[in-house]
Amino acid sequence: MSQKLKQLLNTSASLIEAGDYQQGLKTLQKANEVAEKSGDARDRFETLTALGSTYARAGQPEKALLEYTRAMNLCVFADLGAFAAGVCLASTSHVYFDLNMLSECEETAQNSFQILNQNLGEDRSSVVMPLEALIKISIKQGDHDKTRNYIRQIIEIARKYPGGQSPSTIGTLIDRIGKLPDTLQSNYSAELAALNELRTQL
Repeated sequence: MSQKLKQLLNTSASLIEAGDYQQGLKTLQKANEVAEKSGDARDRFETLTALGSTYARAGQPEKALLEYTRAMNLCVFADLGAFAAGVCLASTSHVYFDLNMLSECEETAQNSFQILNQNLGEDRSSVVMPLEALIKISIKQGDHDKTRNYIRQIIEIARKYPGGQSPSTIGTLIDRIGKLPDTLQSNYSAELAALNELRTQL
């Protein structure tokens, strides 16, 4: 990756973190132009997925889906590897959820989980991404048995690879359960206790 592209990606990340999505997207579009001129497939994949992520955060899921689709096509045709494909599919599944395309979300998340579960290498945190999408779907569908199963898988991964999960991932799950009606929260007492214990350890 060229120094210019690195600088543009770093600048866009800082802008996005500060909540300035408009300038962050403008900077990412410049980064994408630089990546396209370089002809490097990995650089283009990085900028496309960054664009997809930013559009998703900015509440523009249709545009996010377009960028992730471009990234996925590039990933396949440039043979960037199973891990890159799995992560891209995981991100796409969350966009499908935002678009209320639940069957597409579930199918994409399941495919991502299968890929990442087999091709994680040293990165044990990425497999949680599709599980988080599946949790959102199962809660929306009221399937609490499935939800508990997915949460337990995340807990198992976090216990097995303690350095792999960020506190925000565990915190998001705790908050998600906390937003359920009181009558439903009791279904998750064991999982909630395990998540709270994990949060203190991360």
